[in-house]
Amino acid sequence: MTRTVGIGLQDFGDLIQKNCFYIDKTHFIKEWWESEDSVTLITRPRRRNVDFQGKKIR
Repeated sequence: MTRTVGIGLQDFGDLIQKNCFYIDKTHFIKEWWESEDSVTLITRPRRRNVDFQGKKIR
């Protein structure tokens, strides 16, 4: 069984049960916080198969 990244899973037990990777970003957040950049861009992954224009028309 291939392991995947458990995007959207909130329960650590579910991650283990579904054999997903857990990516700990604690050190990344600490580095970002301490860098004191004036601007930080944090992007979200695009949702697949969602037509935003089509939803606006309906």
